[in-house]
Amino acid sequence: MEPPSPPSPPTSATVAAILQTYLSTLASQNLTLPPHHLTLLTTFLTTLLTSPNPLETILPPPTLLTTSTPQSLHIGTGLSITQSLASAIASAKHSVLFSTCFWASSASRDILSDSLRQLSQHTPARRVTVRICFSSSSLLQKLLHTSSPQGKTHPASSWASLGLPTEEELSGLDMTVKSLFFTPFSVMHSKFCIIDSNLLFLPSSNISWEVWLEQCTTFTGPIVSLFSTFWQLVWGTDNDDLPHPLPFLRILSLPPKHLLPPRIPHEPPQTPQNVFILSLLDAASNSVFLQTPNLTSRPLLRALEATLERGVTVEIVTCRRMMVVEQFVTTAASASTEGCVAWLIQRSGGRLGIWEDGVVVSPTACKAVKSHVKALIVDGEVTVLGSANADRASWYTSQEVNVGVFSGEFAGRVRGALVRGLGGRLERVAGGWELRG
Repeated sequence: MEPPSPPSPPTSATVAAILQTYLSTLASQNLTLPPHHLTLLTTFLTTLLTSPNPLETILPPPTLLTTSTPQSLHIGTGLSITQSLASAIASAKHSVLFSTCFWASSASRDILSDSLRQLSQHTPARRVTVRICFSSSSLLQKLLHTSSPQGKTHPASSWASLGLPTEEELSGLDMTVKSLFFTPFSVMHSKFCIIDSNLLFLPSSNISWEVWLEQCTTFTGPIVSLFSTFWQLVWGTDNDDLPHPLPFLRILSLPPKHLLPPRIPHEPPQTPQNVFILSLLDAASNSVFLQTPNLTSRPLLRALEATLERGVTVEIVTCRRMMVVEQFVTTAASASTEGCVAWLIQRSGGRLGIWEDGVVVSPTACKAVKSHVKALIVDGEVTVLGSANADRASWYTSQEVNVGVFSGEFAGRVRGALVRGLGGRLERVAGGWELRG
Protein backbone atom coordinates (compact mmCIF):
# COMPACT_ATOMS: atom_id res chain seq x y z
CA MET A 1 0.00 0.00 0.00
CA GLU A 2 1.34 3.42 -0.94
CA PRO A 3 1.64 5.82 2.00
CA PRO A 4 -1.07 8.48 2.14
CA SER A 5 -0.23 12.00 1.14
CA PRO A 6 1.03 14.13 4.03
CA PRO A 7 -2.09 15.29 5.84
CA SER A 8 -2.91 18.96 6.13
CA PRO A 9 -2.60 20.46 9.61
CA PRO A 10 -6.40 20.47 10.10
CA THR A 11 -6.52 16.75 9.22
CA SER A 12 -3.67 15.96 11.60
CA ALA A 13 -5.42 17.84 14.38
CA THR A 14 -8.70 16.04 13.67
CA VAL A 15 -7.03 12.63 13.74
CA ALA A 16 -5.21 13.49 16.95
CA ALA A 17 -8.47 14.59 18.58
CA ILE A 18 -10.26 11.40 17.50
CA LEU A 19 -7.49 9.21 18.87
CA GLN A 20 -7.27 11.16 22.11
CA THR A 21 -10.98 10.64 22.68
CA TYR A 22 -10.61 6.94 21.92
CA LEU A 23 -7.62 6.57 24.24
CA SER A 24 -9.62 8.22 27.01
CA THR A 25 -12.44 5.75 26.44
CA LEU A 26 -9.99 2.85 26.59
CA ALA A 27 -8.40 4.20 29.75
CA SER A 28 -11.80 4.30 31.46
CA GLN A 29 -12.01 0.54 30.82
CA ASN A 30 -8.40 -0.15 31.83
CA LEU A 31 -7.37 -0.74 28.22
CA THR A 32 -4.46 0.70 26.28
CA LEU A 33 -3.12 0.79 22.72
CA PRO A 34 0.56 0.04 22.00
CA PRO A 35 2.38 2.66 19.91
CA HIS A 36 2.40 0.57 16.70
CA HIS A 37 -1.38 0.15 16.85
CA LEU A 38 -1.77 3.87 17.43
CA THR A 39 0.34 4.45 14.31
CA LEU A 40 -1.86 2.01 12.38
CA LEU A 41 -5.04 3.85 13.41
CA THR A 42 -3.45 7.19 12.56
CA THR A 43 -2.78 5.97 9.02
CA PHE A 44 -6.27 4.50 8.76
CA LEU A 45 -8.07 7.66 9.90
CA THR A 46 -5.87 9.98 7.86
CA THR A 47 -6.60 8.03 4.68
CA LEU A 48 -10.35 8.04 5.33
CA LEU A 49 -10.48 11.73 6.19
CA THR A 50 -8.51 12.74 3.11
CA SER A 51 -10.45 10.47 0.74
CA PRO A 52 -11.66 12.27 -2.39
CA ASN A 53 -15.02 10.54 -1.96
CA PRO A 54 -16.11 10.63 1.69
CA LEU A 55 -19.48 9.12 0.75
CA GLU A 56 -17.74 5.72 0.60
CA THR A 57 -17.92 5.71 4.40
CA ILE A 58 -21.46 5.37 5.72
CA LEU A 59 -20.62 6.05 9.36
CA PRO A 60 -18.45 9.02 10.40
CA PRO A 61 -14.83 7.87 10.86
CA PRO A 62 -14.66 8.88 14.56
CA THR A 63 -17.50 6.47 15.38
CA LEU A 64 -15.69 3.48 13.87
CA LEU A 65 -13.38 3.21 16.90
CA THR A 66 -15.23 1.53 19.73
CA THR A 67 -15.03 -1.25 22.30
CA SER A 68 -16.70 -4.60 22.76
CA THR A 69 -16.71 -7.84 24.66
CA PRO A 70 -16.62 -10.90 22.35
CA GLN A 71 -18.95 -13.41 23.98
CA SER A 72 -18.63 -16.58 21.91
CA LEU A 73 -17.01 -17.99 18.79
CA HIS A 74 -18.92 -20.67 16.89
CA ILE A 75 -17.15 -22.71 14.22
CA GLY A 76 -19.41 -25.07 12.29
CA THR A 77 -21.66 -25.22 9.26
CA GLY A 78 -24.18 -22.62 8.19
CA LEU A 79 -26.91 -24.87 9.57
CA SER A 80 -25.35 -25.14 13.02
CA ILE A 81 -24.81 -21.38 13.14
CA THR A 82 -28.44 -20.75 12.15
CA GLN A 83 -29.55 -23.14 14.89
CA SER A 84 -27.60 -21.12 17.45
CA LEU A 85 -28.91 -17.84 16.08
CA ALA A 86 -32.50 -19.14 15.98
CA SER A 87 -32.34 -19.99 19.68
CA ALA A 88 -31.43 -16.38 20.47
CA ILE A 89 -34.16 -15.04 18.18
CA ALA A 90 -36.81 -17.20 19.83
CA SER A 91 -35.84 -15.71 23.21
CA ALA A 92 -35.78 -12.05 22.14
CA LYS A 93 -37.55 -9.60 24.44
CA HIS A 94 -38.23 -6.59 22.25
CA SER A 95 -36.35 -6.54 18.90
CA VAL A 96 -34.62 -8.59 16.21
CA LEU A 97 -32.72 -6.95 13.34
CA PHE A 98 -31.62 -9.66 10.90
CA SER A 99 -29.59 -9.02 7.75
CA THR A 100 -28.16 -11.55 5.30
CA CYS A 101 -27.11 -11.67 1.67
CA PHE A 102 -28.56 -14.89 0.25
CA TRP A 103 -31.99 -16.10 1.35
CA ALA A 104 -32.73 -19.54 -0.08
CA SER A 105 -34.95 -22.53 0.49
CA SER A 106 -33.07 -24.66 3.00
CA ALA A 107 -33.12 -26.26 6.42
CA SER A 108 -31.58 -23.04 7.74
CA ARG A 109 -34.52 -21.01 6.46
CA ASP A 110 -36.98 -23.46 7.99
CA ILE A 111 -35.23 -23.27 11.36
CA LEU A 112 -35.22 -19.48 11.29
CA SER A 113 -38.92 -19.44 10.41
CA ASP A 114 -39.71 -21.78 13.30
CA SER A 115 -37.86 -19.46 15.67
CA LEU A 116 -40.14 -16.61 14.58
CA ARG A 117 -43.20 -18.73 15.33
CA GLN A 118 -41.83 -19.53 18.78
CA LEU A 119 -41.06 -15.88 19.41
CA SER A 120 -44.57 -14.84 18.40
CA GLN A 121 -46.13 -17.41 20.73
CA HIS A 122 -44.11 -16.31 23.76
CA THR A 123 -44.15 -12.54 23.38
CA PRO A 124 -45.26 -10.27 26.22
CA ALA A 125 -48.08 -7.77 25.85
CA ARG A 126 -45.94 -5.53 23.63
CA ARG A 127 -45.28 -7.00 20.19
CA VAL A 128 -41.63 -7.76 19.37
CA THR A 129 -40.14 -5.72 16.52
CA VAL A 130 -38.64 -7.98 13.83
CA ARG A 131 -36.93 -6.86 10.65
CA ILE A 132 -35.85 -9.50 8.10
CA CYS A 133 -33.51 -8.09 5.45
CA PHE A 134 -31.81 -9.81 2.52
CA SER A 135 -30.31 -9.02 -0.87
CA SER A 136 -30.62 -12.10 -3.08
CA SER A 137 -33.07 -14.98 -3.23
CA SER A 138 -32.99 -16.03 -6.89
CA LEU A 139 -31.79 -14.95 -10.33
CA LEU A 140 -35.30 -13.81 -11.29
CA GLN A 141 -35.62 -11.77 -8.09
CA LYS A 142 -32.39 -9.93 -8.90
CA LEU A 143 -33.35 -9.31 -12.53
CA LEU A 144 -36.70 -7.80 -11.53
CA HIS A 145 -35.58 -6.01 -8.37
CA THR A 146 -35.88 -2.27 -8.03
CA SER A 147 -32.65 -0.27 -7.89
CA SER A 148 -34.19 2.27 -5.56
CA PRO A 149 -32.10 2.88 -2.40
CA GLN A 150 -35.33 2.26 -0.48
CA GLY A 151 -35.36 -1.30 -1.79
CA LYS A 152 -38.45 -3.49 -1.81
CA THR A 153 -40.71 -4.11 1.16
CA HIS A 154 -42.36 -7.50 0.79
CA PRO A 155 -46.05 -7.49 1.79
CA ALA A 156 -47.25 -10.00 4.34
CA SER A 157 -49.19 -11.78 1.60
CA SER A 158 -45.85 -12.78 0.01
CA TRP A 159 -44.10 -14.05 3.15
CA ALA A 160 -45.08 -17.66 2.56
CA SER A 161 -43.47 -17.58 -0.90
CA LEU A 162 -40.24 -16.55 0.84
CA GLY A 163 -40.46 -19.51 3.19
CA LEU A 164 -41.58 -17.37 6.11
CA PRO A 165 -44.59 -17.91 8.37
CA THR A 166 -47.81 -16.16 7.46
CA GLU A 167 -48.93 -12.95 9.14
CA GLU A 168 -51.55 -14.92 11.08
CA GLU A 169 -48.83 -17.15 12.57
CA LEU A 170 -46.87 -14.11 13.71
CA SER A 171 -49.54 -12.06 15.45
CA GLY A 172 -47.13 -11.38 18.32
CA LEU A 173 -44.60 -9.71 16.05
CA ASP A 174 -44.34 -6.35 14.33
CA MET A 175 -42.48 -7.73 11.32
CA THR A 176 -41.19 -6.15 8.12
CA VAL A 177 -39.39 -8.01 5.32
CA LYS A 178 -37.20 -5.99 2.99
CA SER A 179 -34.68 -6.61 0.21
CA LEU A 180 -31.99 -4.42 -1.38
CA PHE A 181 -30.17 -5.19 -4.61
CA PHE A 182 -28.55 -3.02 -7.29
CA THR A 183 -28.18 -4.43 -10.79
CA PRO A 184 -26.18 -5.99 -12.22
CA PHE A 185 -24.37 -7.47 -9.18
CA SER A 186 -24.09 -5.01 -6.29
CA VAL A 187 -25.38 -7.05 -3.39
CA MET A 188 -25.75 -6.28 0.29
CA HIS A 189 -23.25 -8.98 1.25
CA SER A 190 -23.30 -8.06 4.93
CA LYS A 191 -24.54 -10.64 7.44
CA PHE A 192 -25.39 -9.75 11.02
CA CYS A 193 -28.15 -9.96 13.60
CA ILE A 194 -28.87 -7.70 16.55
CA ILE A 195 -30.99 -9.06 19.40
CA ASP A 196 -32.64 -6.65 21.87
CA SER A 197 -30.17 -3.90 20.96
CA ASN A 198 -27.48 -5.48 23.15
CA LEU A 199 -26.24 -8.65 21.43
CA LEU A 200 -24.57 -8.73 17.99
CA PHE A 201 -24.12 -11.88 15.93
CA LEU A 202 -21.55 -11.59 13.13
CA PRO A 203 -21.67 -14.76 10.97
CA SER A 204 -19.99 -15.58 7.69
CA SER A 205 -22.95 -17.72 6.60
CA ASN A 206 -26.05 -16.99 4.55
CA ILE A 207 -29.47 -18.56 4.94
CA SER A 208 -28.80 -21.29 2.42
CA TRP A 209 -28.23 -24.99 1.85
CA GLU A 210 -24.45 -25.16 1.33
CA VAL A 211 -22.51 -27.37 3.74
CA TRP A 212 -19.57 -25.04 4.24
CA LEU A 213 -17.32 -24.26 7.16
CA GLU A 214 -18.48 -20.98 8.75
CA GLN A 215 -17.82 -18.85 11.79
CA CYS A 216 -20.06 -16.70 13.94
CA THR A 217 -18.80 -14.36 16.66
CA THR A 218 -21.11 -12.68 19.15
CA PHE A 219 -20.36 -9.29 20.69
CA THR A 220 -21.79 -7.09 23.41
CA GLY A 221 -20.92 -3.52 24.37
CA PRO A 222 -20.87 -0.22 22.46
CA ILE A 223 -20.25 -1.91 19.09
CA VAL A 224 -23.87 -3.08 19.12
CA SER A 225 -25.08 0.52 19.11
CA LEU A 226 -22.79 1.24 16.15
CA PHE A 227 -24.22 -1.69 14.17
CA SER A 228 -27.75 -0.56 15.07
CA THR A 229 -26.99 2.85 13.59
CA PHE A 230 -25.53 1.22 10.48
CA TRP A 231 -28.65 -0.96 10.13
CA GLN A 232 -30.90 2.09 10.43
CA LEU A 233 -28.97 3.99 7.75
CA VAL A 234 -29.02 1.10 5.27
CA TRP A 235 -32.22 -0.80 5.99
CA GLY A 236 -34.35 1.38 8.25
CA THR A 237 -37.28 3.67 7.48
CA ASP A 238 -38.80 6.66 9.20
CA ASN A 239 -41.41 4.31 10.63
CA ASP A 240 -38.88 2.17 12.50
CA ASP A 241 -39.19 3.02 16.19
CA LEU A 242 -36.42 0.86 17.58
CA PRO A 243 -35.10 0.90 21.14
CA HIS A 244 -31.51 2.08 21.57
CA PRO A 245 -28.91 0.25 23.66
CA LEU A 246 -27.13 1.76 26.62
CA PRO A 247 -24.09 3.50 25.67
CA PHE A 248 -14.59 -4.84 26.43
CA LEU A 249 -11.98 -5.21 23.78
CA ARG A 250 -10.47 -2.48 21.60
CA ILE A 251 -12.38 -2.87 18.37
CA LEU A 252 -12.83 -1.25 14.96
CA SER A 253 -16.04 -1.50 12.95
CA LEU A 254 -15.56 -1.54 9.17
CA PRO A 255 -18.89 -1.12 7.35
CA PRO A 256 -18.38 0.33 3.84
CA LYS A 257 -20.87 1.46 1.28
CA HIS A 258 -21.65 -0.58 -1.83
CA LEU A 259 -20.52 0.89 -5.16
CA LEU A 260 -22.96 1.14 -7.99
CA PRO A 261 -21.77 -0.16 -11.38
CA PRO A 262 -20.95 0.45 -14.17
CA ARG A 263 -18.56 3.15 -12.95
CA ILE A 264 -16.25 0.76 -11.10
CA PRO A 265 -12.80 2.32 -10.67
CA HIS A 266 -9.50 0.65 -11.41
CA GLU A 267 -8.36 1.25 -7.84
CA PRO A 268 -10.59 0.05 -5.00
CA PRO A 269 -12.85 2.57 -3.28
CA GLN A 270 -11.46 3.90 -0.01
CA THR A 271 -13.98 2.22 2.23
CA PRO A 272 -13.11 1.58 5.90
CA GLN A 273 -12.70 -2.12 5.08
CA ASN A 274 -10.26 -1.61 2.22
CA VAL A 275 -8.28 1.15 3.91
CA PHE A 276 -7.90 -0.74 7.18
CA ILE A 277 -6.87 -4.05 5.60
CA LEU A 278 -4.29 -2.41 3.35
CA SER A 279 -2.97 -0.33 6.27
CA LEU A 280 -2.84 -3.43 8.45
CA LEU A 281 -0.91 -5.46 5.87
CA ASP A 282 1.45 -2.54 5.28
CA ALA A 283 2.20 -2.51 9.02
CA ALA A 284 2.63 -6.31 9.36
CA SER A 285 6.02 -7.22 10.79
CA ASN A 286 5.88 -10.93 11.54
CA SER A 287 2.94 -12.96 10.23
CA VAL A 288 -0.27 -12.86 8.20
CA PHE A 289 -2.99 -15.51 8.30
CA LEU A 290 -5.78 -15.17 5.72
CA GLN A 291 -8.74 -17.50 5.34
CA THR A 292 -11.06 -16.77 2.41
CA PRO A 293 -13.26 -18.82 0.07
CA ASN A 294 -11.74 -17.12 -2.96
CA LEU A 295 -8.90 -14.76 -3.80
CA THR A 296 -9.30 -12.40 -6.77
CA SER A 297 -8.75 -8.91 -5.31
CA ARG A 298 -5.76 -7.42 -7.13
CA PRO A 299 -5.13 -4.67 -4.55
CA LEU A 300 -5.04 -7.30 -1.81
CA LEU A 301 -2.75 -9.54 -3.85
CA ARG A 302 -0.33 -6.65 -4.41
CA ALA A 303 -0.38 -5.90 -0.69
CA LEU A 304 0.36 -9.54 0.13
CA GLU A 305 3.23 -9.52 -2.38
CA ALA A 306 4.71 -6.43 -0.71
CA THR A 307 4.27 -8.03 2.70
CA LEU A 308 6.21 -11.11 1.59
CA GLU A 309 8.98 -8.93 0.18
CA ARG A 310 9.49 -7.50 3.68
CA GLY A 311 10.14 -11.01 5.04
CA VAL A 312 6.75 -11.48 6.69
CA THR A 313 5.37 -15.04 6.79
CA VAL A 314 2.05 -15.24 4.91
CA GLU A 315 -0.32 -18.20 5.33
CA ILE A 316 -3.44 -18.44 3.18
CA VAL A 317 -6.32 -20.92 3.38
CA THR A 318 -8.60 -20.75 0.36
CA CYS A 319 -10.66 -23.09 -1.82
CA ARG A 320 -10.41 -24.68 -5.20
CA ARG A 321 -13.32 -24.42 -7.64
CA MET A 322 -15.62 -22.57 -5.23
CA MET A 323 -18.20 -19.99 -6.35
CA VAL A 324 -16.80 -20.21 -9.87
CA VAL A 325 -19.73 -18.41 -11.53
CA GLU A 326 -19.46 -15.50 -9.10
CA GLN A 327 -15.74 -15.19 -9.82
CA PHE A 328 -16.38 -15.28 -13.57
CA VAL A 329 -19.10 -12.60 -13.42
CA THR A 330 -17.54 -10.16 -10.92
CA THR A 331 -14.12 -10.15 -12.59
CA ALA A 332 -15.50 -10.15 -16.15
CA ALA A 333 -13.73 -13.49 -16.63
CA SER A 334 -10.38 -11.81 -15.98
CA ALA A 335 -9.37 -13.68 -12.81
CA SER A 336 -9.87 -16.86 -10.81
CA THR A 337 -8.70 -17.97 -7.39
CA GLU A 338 -6.51 -20.66 -8.96
CA GLY A 339 -4.89 -18.14 -11.29
CA CYS A 340 -4.35 -15.59 -8.51
CA VAL A 341 -2.82 -18.23 -6.24
CA ALA A 342 -0.40 -19.18 -9.04
CA TRP A 343 0.39 -15.47 -9.58
CA LEU A 344 1.25 -15.00 -5.92
CA ILE A 345 3.36 -18.16 -5.74
CA GLN A 346 5.31 -17.12 -8.85
CA ARG A 347 6.12 -13.71 -7.38
CA SER A 348 6.77 -14.88 -3.87
CA GLY A 349 10.35 -14.57 -2.76
CA GLY A 350 9.45 -14.97 0.87
CA ARG A 351 7.83 -17.38 3.26
CA LEU A 352 4.47 -18.18 1.70
CA GLY A 353 2.21 -21.07 2.67
CA ILE A 354 -1.04 -21.78 0.83
CA TRP A 355 -3.55 -24.51 1.60
CA GLU A 356 -6.70 -25.33 -0.36
CA ASP A 357 -9.85 -26.66 1.26
CA GLY A 358 -12.35 -29.05 -0.25
CA VAL A 359 -9.66 -31.19 -1.86
CA VAL A 360 -8.71 -33.75 0.77
CA VAL A 361 -11.35 -35.73 2.65
CA SER A 362 -10.22 -36.60 6.17
CA PRO A 363 -12.10 -38.70 8.73
CA THR A 364 -11.13 -36.12 11.36
CA ALA A 365 -12.63 -33.19 9.44
CA CYS A 366 -15.99 -31.69 10.41
CA LYS A 367 -19.02 -32.18 8.18
CA ALA A 368 -18.28 -29.07 6.11
CA VAL A 369 -16.90 -29.72 2.64
CA LYS A 370 -15.37 -26.30 1.90
CA SER A 371 -14.55 -23.18 3.88
CA HIS A 372 -16.68 -20.03 3.58
CA VAL A 373 -14.94 -18.31 6.51
CA LYS A 374 -13.52 -14.81 6.03
CA ALA A 375 -10.76 -14.06 8.53
CA LEU A 376 -7.50 -12.10 8.63
CA ILE A 377 -5.03 -12.22 11.55
CA VAL A 378 -1.91 -10.05 11.48
CA ASP A 379 1.09 -10.50 13.79
CA GLY A 380 -1.06 -12.58 16.12
CA GLU A 381 -2.53 -9.33 17.47
CA VAL A 382 -5.23 -7.94 15.16
CA THR A 383 -8.14 -10.00 13.83
CA VAL A 384 -10.59 -8.99 11.09
CA LEU A 385 -13.81 -11.01 10.89
CA GLY A 386 -17.00 -10.44 8.93
CA SER A 387 -18.58 -10.90 5.54
CA ALA A 388 -15.84 -9.76 3.14
CA ASN A 389 -14.13 -12.27 0.89
CA ALA A 390 -10.70 -11.54 -0.56
CA ASP A 391 -12.31 -11.12 -3.97
CA ARG A 392 -13.03 -8.32 -6.37
CA ALA A 393 -16.73 -8.12 -5.48
CA SER A 394 -16.10 -7.57 -1.77
CA TRP A 395 -13.49 -4.91 -2.55
CA TYR A 396 -15.37 -3.02 -5.26
CA THR A 397 -19.13 -3.55 -5.52
CA SER A 398 -20.62 -5.38 -2.53
CA GLN A 399 -21.54 -3.90 0.81
CA GLU A 400 -19.76 -5.71 3.64
CA VAL A 401 -19.51 -5.54 7.42
CA ASN A 402 -16.36 -6.46 9.33
CA VAL A 403 -14.82 -5.82 12.71
CA GLY A 404 -11.16 -5.47 13.61
CA VAL A 405 -10.32 -6.74 17.08
CA PHE A 406 -7.09 -5.64 18.78
CA SER A 407 -6.27 -8.54 21.10
CA GLY A 408 -3.57 -11.20 20.99
CA GLU A 409 -5.66 -13.53 23.14
CA PHE A 410 -8.64 -13.23 20.79
CA ALA A 411 -6.43 -13.71 17.71
CA GLY A 412 -4.99 -16.94 19.15
CA ARG A 413 -8.44 -18.19 20.05
CA VAL A 414 -9.81 -17.52 16.56
CA ARG A 415 -6.85 -19.08 14.74
CA GLY A 416 -6.91 -22.18 16.91
CA ALA A 417 -10.65 -22.69 16.40
CA LEU A 418 -10.42 -22.18 12.63
CA VAL A 419 -7.53 -24.62 12.17
CA ARG A 420 -9.33 -27.23 14.29
CA GLY A 421 -12.47 -26.69 12.22
CA LEU A 422 -10.54 -27.38 9.02
CA GLY A 423 -9.73 -30.74 10.54
CA GLY A 424 -7.21 -32.15 8.08
CA ARG A 425 -9.12 -31.47 4.91
CA LEU A 426 -6.41 -29.27 3.41
CA GLU A 427 -4.00 -29.80 0.56
CA ARG A 428 -0.78 -27.80 0.73
CA VAL A 429 0.06 -26.07 -2.56
CA ALA A 430 2.88 -23.81 -1.31
CA GLY A 431 5.17 -23.77 1.68
CA GLY A 432 7.07 -26.51 3.45
CA TRP A 433 5.29 -26.59 6.79
CA GLU A 434 2.01 -27.70 8.30
CA LEU A 435 -0.70 -25.22 9.25
CA ARG A 436 -0.99 -25.04 13.02
CA GLY A 437 -3.47 -23.43 15.36
